[in-house]
Amino acid sequence: MKKISDYFIYVVLIALFGQVYFYPFNSEFRFSLSVIFLIVVLFYSNDIDEIILSVSSGFFVVVMRALPTMFGPNAISFASIVSAHGPAFVYYVSFGILFKFFNIRKRVEKNYFNIAFIIVVDSLSNIIEIFFRSDVEKSEFSVMFLAVVLVALLRTILIAVIVYSLEINKIKQQKEKFRELLFINAGFNSEMFYLKKSTYDIENAMKISYRLYEEINDELIKDDALELSKNIHEIKKDYKRVIDGINYNINKSLKYQMNFEELMDIVKLNSKKQIYASNKKIKITFKNQNNFNIYNYYSIITIINNLIINAIDAIENKGEICCSEFSDKKNVYIQVEDNGTGISEEDIKVIFEPGFTTKYNKKTGELSTGIGLIHVKNIVENVFKGEIEVFSEYGKYTKFVVKIDKERISG
Repeated sequence: MKKISDYFIYVVLIALFGQVYFYPFNSEFRFSLSVIFLIVVLFYSNDIDEIILSVSSGFFVVVMRALPTMFGPNAISFASIVSAHGPAFVYYVSFGILFKFFNIRKRVEKNYFNIAFIIVVDSLSNIIEIFFRSDVEKSEFSVMFLAVVLVALLRTILIAVIVYSLEINKIKQQKEKFRELLFINAGFNSEMFYLKKSTYDIENAMKISYRLYEEINDELIKDDALELSKNIHEIKKDYKRVIDGINYNINKSLKYQMNFEELMDIVKLNSKKQIYASNKKIKITFKNQNNFNIYNYYSIITIINNLIINAIDAIENKGEICCSEFSDKKNVYIQVEDNGTGISEEDIKVIFEPGFTTKYNKKTGELSTGIGLIHVKNIVENVFKGEIEVFSEYGKYTKFVVKIDKERISG
């Protein structure tokens, strides 16, 4: 039923577009926009049969054109209606058959330059229509042939523009979804540090519980210690399964290689969303000196994203953030600077300590978790074997500088 309703909607819309037309050559030979819409539908609805849609559209177009002449004092005979509008139906039938015969849909899918075949199909269909028109003189045929080809060319150019615009929009939507997926995966990648840390803690807890089992003499407590050790071991195995599964999916998606400019575009879009959500007036700028390929881009996204979120939090109402990249012969430097509240000398010493934070929600009084910078430090040091430094003057600015070896950042 859905397919039938789709046909009906398309046919009605094509018939309506058929009412936008002009007459060349001072004859009853009509060019309309319905064919343009018909072709676009055929390109983007693969489950629609070319011939069925073309024949149905031709029938409805003819009916809509004929209706005004069928009633009233100036009504014309059925024979006159067929003579005047029948050739248009022949055009649509010919168009559907030729469209399918030349396999235009598949040709265009393989290469968009094959859209030029529309000129052939449109021109041949119009020529067939001309042969069925009684009002066309043979002496006019050469002139009309040239006009038909020119109109087919113009119509194909318009179709190409429409298709190109639709494809550009489709690509933009796909990029947006890809960006969202990257940030989701980047989040998973970050959390992996805590999962891995938990496995080490679990391993240590298991060792301690087993040592207690060996050292305790009380049989009841000894059995409990052994049971505890077994349970911890099971938890450890479950954690390992989770970590292996996440690693597998992350490594699979990491097969795509991204360059730094693409990465910055993704971070830029996300940063603007973060600023908008913060209800602050913040101007953010991005600068990069080089454009190199990045293999482990999830980790770089996590580093920059967390530093920018930290900078947004540091600005009370209005301010500026600059995210930049530069390099020397050996290293790549990623820098995030803001003109927010700054950090005191005492706090700089412990800023990378777990749980440290100076940020809180003024409305609720709830403190931040303070894990963002720990994430960054862990990734920089453990994944890239790099370094992170912070420079700040209280009440004026804060600048984080990440240094990573070029060979490690590009995989």
